[in-house]
Amino acid sequence: MLNWLKNILTTEGDNDPAFIRMVRNTLIVVFCVLILLAIAESGVLPGIPDYDTVITLSVVAVLTGFFIYLTTKKILWPGKLFLPTALLFSLTYFIAKENGLHDVSVIGFPAVLFIASLLFGSKSLIFWAVFASTCIGFVGYWDMAGYTPEPIARTTGIDTIAIGILIIFASTGVIRVLLKRFEEVISTARDNEQEQIEVNKELRELQRTLEARIEERTHEFEEASLQNERRAQQFEATSLVSAAISSIRSLEEVLPKITELISQHFDYYHVGIFLNDTDNEYAILSAANSEGGKHMILRGHQLRIGEQGIVGYAINTGEPRIALDVGEDAVYFGNPELPNTRSEMALPLKIGDTVVGALDVQSVEASAFGEGDISVLSLLADQVSMAIENARLFDQARKSIAESEALYRQYLRQAWNRLPKEQNLAGYRYNVRGASPIDVKTQVEAPEEQLRPRISVPIAIRGETIGMLAVQVPEANSIGEDQMDLVNAVAERVALSVENARLFEETTRRAERERLVSDITVKLRSTNDPDTMIETALEELKQALGATKVQLVPHTLQKRETNQQPVEPASRSNGRPSRKSGQK
Repeated sequence: MLNWLKNILTTEGDNDPAFIRMVRNTLIVVFCVLILLAIAESGVLPGIPDYDTVITLSVVAVLTGFFIYLTTKKILWPGKLFLPTALLFSLTYFIAKENGLHDVSVIGFPAVLFIASLLFGSKSLIFWAVFASTCIGFVGYWDMAGYTPEPIARTTGIDTIAIGILIIFASTGVIRVLLKRFEEVISTARDNEQEQIEVNKELRELQRTLEARIEERTHEFEEASLQNERRAQQFEATSLVSAAISSIRSLEEVLPKITELISQHFDYYHVGIFLNDTDNEYAILSAANSEGGKHMILRGHQLRIGEQGIVGYAINTGEPRIALDVGEDAVYFGNPELPNTRSEMALPLKIGDTVVGALDVQSVEASAFGEGDISVLSLLADQVSMAIENARLFDQARKSIAESEALYRQYLRQAWNRLPKEQNLAGYRYNVRGASPIDVKTQVEAPEEQLRPRISVPIAIRGETIGMLAVQVPEANSIGEDQMDLVNAVAERVALSVENARLFEETTRRAERERLVSDITVKLRSTNDPDTMIETALEELKQALGATKVQLVPHTLQKRETNQQPVEPASRSNGRPSRKSGQK
């Protein structure tokens, strides 16, 4: 029976925290009102104390307090049933005790119906309306039977009872309409709340998605920033390598510099450069940045091309070779000097189609080389190849220039050594009387000139001394720095001038010789007779050389005349050879 009553009185909202609070708060209000009424009826206020009313109110207040306690345990149905029931009985009691149906307290019945509708819903209004009508009927009967003490109750009739019941059911209808509207508003509010909850859920999901995307984009941006920073460092290393290649010509200097730059900007454990030997059988380690690599250079580390290690493979095939995990690569050649190597890459160094070596890069991390690293390092490998080729070309050019300089200096030395003998001229002297040549045989100075101090400055062309500029200084004077610079400048100008004069004279002699040869050739071509050709050639040669005798000696007789003296040059004029003697 109790469970049946519990199931009837339990509604869906009993588990709603807001409904539980409403029930509890309503009971608390009723409890407070009951206490105040009990106090008022106890005689505290002016009037006659009514102890029966005080006792009734106190009992109801105690029961209300008990039901308030049950609501804290989420037990609502006793309080829900007790509250409207107690209010109806209390109103009936107070009305019957005072003025009956004519008492103003009758307006409390619609209020009780409203409270019951809030507690049990609109479906329970009929039950509580019947309950309230019964109470009104009982009070009307009590009035008509004369049990109501007030005289006004004697006027109660059937019509008064009917009006009271009609008011109850009218109030019930109004309350039902209002409650229905209230439930619709609540339902709409709940739908809106549920919709808002769904929207909020979608917004939270969107927020989580956006946060995840932002985090992903942030991570991608950080990765891109790190990648760009690494690319910037790599391009910086590339530019520095290019600058080193441009400024350093020696392989012994540029190759170690390149390994240091690559290791520093790419953060690699070991960077080495191998160069092929002359027979292309071994790759010799020529430069390295790591201590182990430098020890390997000292002991002449080399790998057989095509047979040993990743480096030998890259040089043999002309293609890059990468070992992302050296422990799994069968081609990898372990080296005790580099024990921390986890990944390695070798790129061939090519000059045209010829492989001249390899760039070897090793890292302490597995899978340390990406696509970007391969591209940049391939570019660096091309620059290293360019550096090697430039250094070799520079070395060849330097050797060629040195040989040319040596030959030219030898030519200058021979030409200027021959000139005094040909022209019988030791130099020139300049004094107050003017300039005069110095003969080779009479280059004796006056005694007073020999006693004076002199400054001798070499006259040099391209490092080859061709003469001396001797300046005699008066005894009372001294040569300062400015005068010395002037003498040196004059020596330089003299060197250029005399060399230009010598070259001009030599060019003139060659042009004259070419002209004579050309004239002789024209005369020889004027006849087809061999004897006439020989006679013409000997005669022209005799006239050109100014010789007294010219012979044509057959080859069979040449050995017999090995002691024959050469033709002496013609006499000189003014210490210089004639044009013909210069053609000898």
